[in-house]
Amino acid sequence: MSDLSNNASFDFSNYDLYNHIYIPLLHSKKRYRILYGGRDSGKSDFIVQDGIISMLTDPFFRLIMLRKFYASIKMSQFQTFIDYIRLWELGDLFHITLNPLFIYCKENGNQILAKGLDQSDNTKSIKDPTAIWYEEADQISEDAFTESSLSLRSSRNVVLKEYLSFNPRKESTFINKLFFPPVKNSYEKPDGDFSWVKSINDEAVILHTNYKNNRFCNQKRIDRLESLRDQDENYYKVNTQ
Repeated sequence: MSDLSNNASFDFSNYDLYNHIYIPLLHSKKRYRILYGGRDSGKSDFIVQDGIISMLTDPFFRLIMLRKFYASIKMSQFQTFIDYIRLWELGDLFHITLNPLFIYCKENGNQILAKGLDQSDNTKSIKDPTAIWYEEADQISEDAFTESSLSLRSSRNVVLKEYLSFNPRKESTFINKLFFPPVKNSYEKPDGDFSWVKSINDEAVILHTNYKNNRFCNQKRIDRLESLRDQDENYYKVNTQ
């Protein structure tokens, strides 16, 4: 993890800021980072934390927040960035606009932008993106993923990152085909108690998490999630495993 400039005093090396299971990803050089699992697992929170660190410490960083529908980005990915910028009291370091959804780092010019697949233009119109966050990645098509992935490029010495986060609702997606072992029960346990999955792609790292991995999840929320078991077994698995 790089050091912040002298103009910022926030200590990102304090690992108590993060859910500990995600910490190895802070040092990963893998291009594809697949984070999946149930609700309240902290997937989005960690991706945003890593994004803010990269914004402030990387010499060049340009992230695209991507979802199937542009309108849904504002209250999901974008809002989570705003929440952490406020929580960590870093507001003076950023310029933020709502139309378009845009975050600009005053320290170094690094940027976060938003793209919806329902827009007429696409990621090709963004110059030199170095990272993409596909939220609800299982809802986008393989063609859309491939086209967006091919847009990542940089002549600078930076680590290209593609985060794919999702709560698996379908048994078969392009994500399974491109990254996961072909035999599901070779890595998934029926009780959902597993984490790191060895990918068939050498450039990928896969992490499965659920609310049990989120030490910031309060007891009332845990009780609510556990109560889904009595409501519907499949719904319980989808949301908690």
